[in-house]
Amino acid sequence: LFGTLLLPSLNLGIAINMITIISFVLISLLPVLIYRRYIKINRFAVWYSFILILMFYSIIHCYLALDVETTYRGYMEWFRYAQVLPYLLVASLIDYKSFEQKTMTYLKVSVIYILFIAFLQITNIGNMGYFIGLVYSSIGHTESMLSGAYRIVVTGSDPNVGALIVLFLILLTFLSKQIKIYKIFQIVPLLIVLLSTQSRTVFLGLASSLFIYMLIFSKINLFMKVFVVLLISYIFYQVLQFLNLEYILIGFQMALEGTNTSLNVRFENVFLAYERFLESVALGWGPAKSIHDTVIDSEYALILQRYGLVGMFFFLGYLLLIMHFSYKLYKKKIESKLNIPLVGFLISIVGFVVMSTNT
Repeated sequence: LFGTLLLPSLNLGIAINMITIISFVLISLLPVLIYRRYIKINRFAVWYSFILILMFYSIIHCYLALDVETTYRGYMEWFRYAQVLPYLLVASLIDYKSFEQKTMTYLKVSVIYILFIAFLQITNIGNMGYFIGLVYSSIGHTESMLSGAYRIVVTGSDPNVGALIVLFLILLTFLSKQIKIYKIFQIVPLLIVLLSTQSRTVFLGLASSLFIYMLIFSKINLFMKVFVVLLISYIFYQVLQFLNLEYILIGFQMALEGTNTSLNVRFENVFLAYERFLESVALGWGPAKSIHDTVIDSEYALILQRYGLVGMFFFLGYLLLIMHFSYKLYKKKIESKLNIPLVGFLISIVGFVVMSTNT
């Protein structure tokens, strides 16, 4: 799962990556693990199974009840989600001390790798930025990265996905127990990389997660919390000015004026998805890729259109389940070098924000 954040997908009509390959390995091992009673059904696997059942039923419903032309692409959309279930089923087999040690190593290697990729994309030395952009992303995003909006994709399929990957590493580093000066030497360049993606929604997600962290989890007094939040906001604004990230600054300004084309297109797509939702409120239309555009730019609108109110309940319920479980685990104050529960809680906050304008 972690490898997918760094390694590119192989496009064979559907994106094939580490998750897909290892998922099939896990599926082949499941009969033996079940026979030997190694598998323990957990709440996440159960809830996720409900999501998969709902998705499959919605696909069948759109083909039979809504007369949508049958296409394999709907089932491939289901498969994209289904390949995660084997991971949830074998999660109880993890040795957490070994996991923690390996994750610390992964984190250090990942930061170096991400910074190296970002450096090549920003400088495009020997045209390497263009080559790496094509390996990870589309030609449109790659050309825009080098001569358009100058938004780097890092190891994501687009700048927003790249920003989320970098933000995950920032949270993991920030909350880990490392020497403070070493953490600073990792976080500062990662923040610069995050800014270079110019992902406005991810910045809002970062701000929201930091605000929640300061409000709920930080041990400093209320006055200092307010001061730190204001100081971070000021520094953030000055960095934007210094780096001349016009895509962000102009984007926010145009959004306030109502002239941001990107935002307006998103609104149009959301309204269109809402109209489709009204035609099939409970179960939605399923993916229905033979008649519906796959680009909606809002996870909430996409869920409503494809899986209706029932889908919204299960998808958001899953995120809330992660947050609830993470908070309970955090309160147990388990001694650890990696504060995984808090990372899980905060990255879910980011998810709720980013889902508004990204899928």
